[in-house]
Amino acid sequence: MSRFGRIRRRPDHWPTPHHRARARAAERLDGPLGLTEAQWLDQHLAECSACAAVAAQYDADRTALRVMRETS
Repeated sequence: MSRFGRIRRRPDHWPTPHHRARARAAERLDGPLGLTEAQWLDQHLAECSACAAVAAQYDADRTALRVMRETS
């Protein structure tokens, strides 16, 4: 986990749902989200192609970093 920890904001304290989705997609790389946030994120990503693309890029970056670690 990062030295900053997880972002602990209430769901209604985000400038836009896109900010919330991108932060939660990044957090999900470190471990599972709570049920409510995970369900919200999955629904948002199903409806928002821009945030889904960002989440997919996070996953691709994570995979690439793992491959680099394993080959070093």
